[in-house]
Amino acid sequence: MSEKKAHRVKLGPQKGVRSARDMSTLKKVLWVLVSLLLVMVVAVVVSVVAMWMKGTLPTRAELPRLRDKFFYHIDRYMPSRLPEAEVLGIDVSHYQGTIRWDELSFHIDKARKMHSSSGKRTKLRGPLRALLARGVRTVEVDFVVCKCTEGSAWVDPFYSVNKDGARQRGVMFGAYHFFSPSSSARRQAEHFIRHANLHKGDIVPILDVEEFKKSFPSTDSVLVWLKYMERYYGAKPLIYTGQNAFNTYFANDKRFADYGFWLARYGGLEPDHHHVFWQAMENGRVGGIQKMVDVNVFRGTKTDLKYKYTIR
Repeated sequence: MSEKKAHRVKLGPQKGVRSARDMSTLKKVLWVLVSLLLVMVVAVVVSVVAMWMKGTLPTRAELPRLRDKFFYHIDRYMPSRLPEAEVLGIDVSHYQGTIRWDELSFHIDKARKMHSSSGKRTKLRGPLRALLARGVRTVEVDFVVCKCTEGSAWVDPFYSVNKDGARQRGVMFGAYHFFSPSSSARRQAEHFIRHANLHKGDIVPILDVEEFKKSFPSTDSVLVWLKYMERYYGAKPLIYTGQNAFNTYFANDKRFADYGFWLARYGGLEPDHHHVFWQAMENGRVGGIQKMVDVNVFRGTKTDLKYKYTIR
């Protein structure tokens, strides 16, 4: 008994020393973290002062652009979640490569996080078992918009295959043209019509207007393309662009007041302007498509899409 007591007495100080060492280590870690935080704060303050002295500090008008850019970079590395909406679709081009149209679907878990159709690694055999085991459910893709043409000479090499695949899948189909400021609007319109081969019931033509080789297309030229489409198809086309480009070039131009806009804005931020479509992300995971894909929300019901924004 005496030996055991002596042994216990001997262990007591060792525990105390170990506890003191743990506390000392914890304090060191906290001190390092606080020091890093202070360094970051000082670096930010110094950067702001330097920008102010150089006259490069962002103005109030530029803050929305910086905010969107910040959320865009965060969104790229965050797990993509399918937005809550009645009508959801995607837009694709040659970038996505070959699409397995018979597998085309959204696969989401309880948090609406998107997964590919094959699911994550699992010991279970078969994709269906894997999806059920993870609590993943399937949501249909309501519409697909494919890139058709760019400028006045280029045709997307996957357009015909994608168009046929979408039609066979029974998904509502649309086509878009990427506008180039280096060729005439009329030639680009004729080029699109010649290759798009849109039919009754397809989504109205869509014009993708973005900065091209550090220059933004003339809104006068954009209007020429739109009017040409309107005369040919008997329906107003849609304009795809980013939120910032819309604010800069279209928001205050009354000539575009009657046109519907398809606005791109990421990071979970809906467009400020009333929009027909919202491109919510560019890093979506969709069954049947190996690469990341743009996911879009239609602002309305399936009936609205069918009767308001299709070729009649």
